[in-house]
Amino acid sequence: MGKQLIAARNDLESRFNDMDLMIRILELDENKKIENQLLLKSSLLLMVYNAIEGTMSNLLTELFDSVCEKKLPVDKLPEAFQNLIYKYHLKRIGSKENELKKLYESEKEKICEISYLELSRLDAREIRKISENIGIQIVNKESDKFLLIVKNKRNSLAHGEKTFVNASQDITLDEIKKNINSVKNYMEYIIEEYEKFIDKILKSNIKQQ
Repeated sequence: MGKQLIAARNDLESRFNDMDLMIRILELDENKKIENQLLLKSSLLLMVYNAIEGTMSNLLTELFDSVCEKKLPVDKLPEAFQNLIYKYHLKRIGSKENELKKLYESEKEKICEISYLELSRLDAREIRKISENIGIQIVNKESDKFLLIVKNKRNSLAHGEKTFVNASQDITLDEIKKNINSVKNYMEYIIEEYEKFIDKILKSNIKQQ
């Protein structure tokens, strides 16, 4: 059996259980007032966004933890992954010749010690872009359009452009419910791809030892 990212899977399941509870709250008679519905729908959309972000955080943390735990040197990783790590360190230290020499010659194991939060400063937290930068190819799914809606709603709330009452005026609860399951399936697919990638890295380095 290959690498199993149990923590990421359990966290995802817990977050979607919370969403099921929120939907049941939305469907209670006392919450059928329009203002209540709008407030709760906006909260539900934020829960979807947090589930996506939380899953990506867990996956990237587990990926780097796996690499560090096995003390894999950076030059044994897939090329795209190497480039991302070097890009981070070049951004951190600049192009000073002595620092670059140290980086390449004496820190090949420590070089992989990058947290998700540090990595996320390199680029936008878009699933495919982050994954492709590492070397994981993610295909388009039917949930992509809804993921974009969720991202835009979250940003409008975070930046104060929308209130919780008006952020979800143009989307119905039925539309949200219809898409939530596809988002969960999509994130489970992402977890599987990261499991395959980590397993491939670990097996490849075992063969080379």
